Amino acid sequence: MFIGGNGSSKSATLANVVCNIVCEKKNPYFDFGIFQNWPFLKRLRLVSDPTTISEKTVPELLKWLPRGRYKATKEKKSYFSKFYFPETDFMLDILSYDQDPKEFESVDLGACLLDEPPPENIFNACLSRLRVGAGGVQCCFFTPLSSAAYLFDRFVEIPSQIAATATFITVWDNIEGPETRGFLNKATVERMIEAYTEDEKEARIEGKFMHLGGTIFKEFDRTKHVVNLTLPELVQNIPRHAWRVAYAIDPHPVTETAVLFMALLPDGRRVFIDEIFVNKDTGIISKQINDILNYCERLGADTMKRIGLIDPSAVIEDKLRGGTSWINDFFKNGVKCMPATKDRDRADDMIRQELRGTVNPNIYFLQGKTCRAVWEFSHYHKSQSNPEKRADEDDHMVECAGRLLIAFPHHLFRTSTEEKRKRVIQGIN
Repeated sequence: MFIGGNGSSKSATLANVVCNIVCEKKNPYFDFGIFQNWPFLKRLRLVSDPTTISEKTVPELLKWLPRGRYKATKEKKSYFSKFYFPETDFMLDILSYDQDPKEFESVDLGACLLDEPPPENIFNACLSRLRVGAGGVQCCFFTPLSSAAYLFDRFVEIPSQIAATATFITVWDNIEGPETRGFLNKATVERMIEAYTEDEKEARIEGKFMHLGGTIFKEFDRTKHVVNLTLPELVQNIPRHAWRVAYAIDPHPVTETAVLFMALLPDGRRVFIDEIFVNKDTGIISKQINDILNYCERLGADTMKRIGLIDPSAVIEDKLRGGTSWINDFFKNGVKCMPATKDRDRADDMIRQELRGTVNPNIYFLQGKTCRAVWEFSHYHKSQSNPEKRADEDDHMVECAGRLLIAFPHHLFRTSTEEKRKRVIQGIN
């Protein structure tokens, strides 16, 4: 996936990819890998919306393809829709997103190139055409407006997936200059940007996914904050009882109850090490909590008498729960809790501060063990109806994280003035 803002040369790159697959002579920048030895079927497909095809995609192809080396026909369309390359025996056909998805079936392809994000059913239909022989490649070149959200969820958000790779580029990467080899004039780009709406600016300039434009934790970065370690690997060099484990519960009667576990390491790092996110009764959730705490204790953790934090509303007796409260229900099932803060503004500020850290971040997530928490941190957003407020959804693990950080702040100074001075000098202040 080649993901970029407007003017970042997505269409030109797509045209060059096509040229260097189908033509015998390669541009020096493409003279490697599968461009040298194409291992797939020699039938390619290019798909986009009708306007982009006629006004941008096809003109860009005609600009870069070597003259006299191909035959092109329109096939009753207003633009050239079929290309044949006699020297290399490649074929390229061009379809549009407004065609029936059935028209994308019944042909085997070696590559499918998508210009701008397609509807998901067409994306899947194209992907299924790459199954014969050695398979094939599917390439997407797009500005990540709201219609591209499913591509983020499937291929960008999950670091462990290996089906796709993504390259991000901004319009500033295409500015004139020896470092960029770009061709856009800076003043022209600045005038272009003035016409964008605030909602679309990040997508059209920076190539950032538009549906994440209102996210609250812009400091969150999967490459920095999600670590590919197991818990034993994380604590293997830490003495027993020199690290602690705390947890917080955000209970819900209808939807999933969230439980988040945080390790407090001697160097001040806070690592979210595990989670529970299920719609079960307190008996089942309590057993899962105690199983995780037992595991942490076997690895040498101090679980601080196993007293967890819980939403302050959990002390309210509920007739629907038989006249009891969440906190009493958990207590009966072997889990002790105490009410936590409801100060969301303070919690969000602390989370942002710890995501930034000083030299390095102060909070991390274990990959594969905190999937829901990672998802919420990347999606936690402002209300669309009132941008001054946070949306009241997808925030269960975020609430737990904020309560844990407030309850267990990162204390830097515990001894003498001399120790304080040393820590300030070290840049930890």
